[in-house]
Amino acid sequence: MPNFAKACIDRLFSWFESFVSSEGSDSLNVRPLFWLFISGAFLVFSVLVMDLVFTFSDPSDGWHGTFGDFFGGVVNPILTFLTFFGLLITIVLQKAELRETRKELAKSASALDEQVKQFARQGNVAGFYKLVDNHMSIVSSIDLVNKDGVRTFGRDCIRVFRNRLEQKFRDKVQFGPDKTFQSIFKEDAKNPEAVKRVFKSFWEDDGEELQPYMASVRITLSYLESQLSYDSHFVRMYRALFTSSELALIFYYALVVDDEELSRQLSVTSFCINLDPSFLLLTEHNSWLSECRIPTP
Repeated sequence: MPNFAKACIDRLFSWFESFVSSEGSDSLNVRPLFWLFISGAFLVFSVLVMDLVFTFSDPSDGWHGTFGDFFGGVVNPILTFLTFFGLLITIVLQKAELRETRKELAKSASALDEQVKQFARQGNVAGFYKLVDNHMSIVSSIDLVNKDGVRTFGRDCIRVFRNRLEQKFRDKVQFGPDKTFQSIFKEDAKNPEAVKRVFKSFWEDDGEELQPYMASVRITLSYLESQLSYDSHFVRMYRALFTSSELALIFYYALVVDDEELSRQLSVTSFCINLDPSFLLLTEHNSWLSECRIPTP
């Protein structure tokens, strides 16, 4: 018996739940209210028919009371119950609608957040392109005049600077054993300190022209890190702008000025990896490219 009662209650609850549920119905979800209206109309009509039958079948017998009193006494409680039940259904439906509204608002907020992120991303990308344009303007503004009055512009100047650095390195160091008198005043080419001293001497002569160029490289790499999280697409795009002569100068600049931040950025982005060894002062320096720093002994 308890199991039968529990089964009846469960079945009744399932019916009630399906009656007030908003799932699977149309957007207005008026079907439960429609069936409630039909049920109420059927009950009222049934009571009316019963009252008419009782009244006309035995009009002299008042066991069922006056026509209006019987009808009102029976119908009023039914209508009150149906009204309460309809109110309950309305509350449930409104709750369901509010839940759907919250979901839509959450989706709208999420879409708005994505839109804001997309706009921020587009702004960051636009900022990167502006930095690239600024870098190219700096490169094109470099000019050199040799002793014969011949002017060199733009990227060709970088090649001249790299050649000057290489020539200065060859003039100040010795490659292997050398018993000449001049070799007494030269340092061993494989000595890392020799690289530092040669580049510092080069920078004293030509650093003024290259300072804006190096500053632009540092700023752009910092921007790629902070605003674009080193997006590989933009890193490759930026690196593709540089010739081997430029990469060699940037590499030695990071080595000699002891700029830990620049060395780290060059290392993280693999900026100088695969640089042609012929552009290095020594082929042995190829092992320094990954870290962009002079190894500690």
